Amino acid sequence: MSSFKAFIEDIYNEIFDLRSNTKEYAEKLKIEFDHYKGNNIRHRPGTVPLQTREGRFAVEEAYKELLEKEQLCPLELSIGLCNAAIEHCCDTGKLGIVGHIGSMETSLQKRIEVYGKWSGNVIEALDYGSVSGAEVVLSLLIDDGLITRPHRKSLLNPLFTKIGVGAAPHTELKSVACVIFAAGYTDNEDLTLMEPSEELVPRNPEIHNWLEGAVKLAFETSDEVKNGQKIKRIRKYWEMADGSIVTQDEIEKIEKIDKDDKDEIKDEYQGHERIPEEHKIEENKIEENDLSKEHEIPKEIHEKPIVKHKESSEGSSSDSGSDIGSDISSDSDSDSSDEEREKNKKRKNGGSSSSSSY
Repeated sequence: MSSFKAFIEDIYNEIFDLRSNTKEYAEKLKIEFDHYKGNNIRHRPGTVPLQTREGRFAVEEAYKELLEKEQLCPLELSIGLCNAAIEHCCDTGKLGIVGHIGSMETSLQKRIEVYGKWSGNVIEALDYGSVSGAEVVLSLLIDDGLITRPHRKSLLNPLFTKIGVGAAPHTELKSVACVIFAAGYTDNEDLTLMEPSEELVPRNPEIHNWLEGAVKLAFETSDEVKNGQKIKRIRKYWEMADGSIVTQDEIEKIEKIDKDDKDEIKDEYQGHERIPEEHKIEENKIEENDLSKEHEIPKEIHEKPIVKHKESSEGSSSDSGSDIGSDISSDSDSDSSDEEREKNKKRKNGGSSSSSSY
């Protein structure tokens, strides 16, 4: 297991590699082609498959786009943007909140103005459930389920010059990663980089030889001693896409024991391992110019007008308009939604999360 500090560095390095040589990075996507099977299921070697919305189609589309792209300028790492990203991940992750509004109703604009001054466009993308930099970048790059591919556009936008990356544990979705892209951003003086969570990044569950066509696994185990050898019997119940059940029996040798030890038999029923949905990703953006573009996504989008800040970090009002909006995947609402604010308040009071777990 790696630390979240290493996870953050891994995300930045993946984005650096992507923009430095898009054609070479396209080969990583090409490897993904064969991982997609029927029913848009992505089979990941050694772990639980993922249920995607578009399957291989979105991967092939991203692959072709990378082949046509020229090398992009690298993004300069900003301490201020990193602090804003880490702060949001730590704040929302420990409370199981999903979205761009923090536990104290903090928005993207408020967070980044604490650490510096922005100009041009600023976009925040959130990813949930990933455990490596490659998973985060592939998730944003493929942009499964979002027809206009806003996260892919952000990764490949030649106008962005600054970047901030953060990550933290998430009580509901295992992990949350935040990437902030900015056309222009100046850090405040004497900033120090915020320390991320000291916890280790969780691993994906190790499940080898996943039965092709299965969508869910439940299993029973029993430990027993036979001829001085402790063994584990495993009975797996695979639920197939058509609803049928396939049963498999396996035996694992554990260790030898002393002859004096009495035979033991221990039965236990393990919980279901469901195929999770593809990693959840969200985007939030601040723009100096009014935009009316809408993203065709499964959930509704709410846009809340804001005003461009003056030189003060307090963001005092001005007549020059600016928009803030969210492009979010299924099971979550945008940052300006009253419904999300109510849900976040409930989560702070012990309420259940509306998002599905991975």
